Amino acid sequence: CTPQRHALTPRALALLHEFVQRCDEMVVLMTWHYFSRLWCMYEWCLVLIFHDARRMRLATDAFMRASTVELYVDAVRRLRVADAGCTNEEDRSTLLGKINELYVSEAAFEAFAQSTAIALLAVSACRRAGHSWRERAAKLNPWVSLASELGLSELALALASADPVGWRCAALGLGECASDSDVIGCLSTPEA
Repeated sequence: CTPQRHALTPRALALLHEFVQRCDEMVVLMTWHYFSRLWCMYEWCLVLIFHDARRMRLATDAFMRASTVELYVDAVRRLRVADAGCTNEEDRSTLLGKINELYVSEAAFEAFAQSTAIALLAVSACRRAGHSWRERAAKLNPWVSLASELGLSELALALASADPVGWRCAALGLGECASDSDVIGCLSTPEA
């Protein structure tokens, strides 16, 4: 975190890119409010410029439930720089300058933030969706639909082909699991 409303703030902002380049990964305690803050959006995208997406760890398990998935989807759908809040409004002009410098435009920045958010939230969903085909549909389909809605057809196709149930079955040495009962049966019956 950079100091807010402090004499060191301008210096910290000037060094932010170097700080991010030197970090190993980013852990995000992510609620559906995360992208409502311009600093959060900017740091998210900055990390993904300098690091592989696998270095971004999303902690969503405590917050993402069947009742909140649509809140996450809607937050990513409505992600806009102009609507994002800043605790210190003076930071907005600094961040807008950096966004236009690194991402060409606010629209390109927003598209990058949206597409990476969909991809990483879908990866997070895959980690929880390997127990049944029903879970897979409930956890991944909202992200496939949002990617399609936003015109991210290649991402939508990649997410639609994700097979966390098959990956789980293969990892457990079960071969193909054609139904939920195959997966559940294998997981609940101990071998003799």
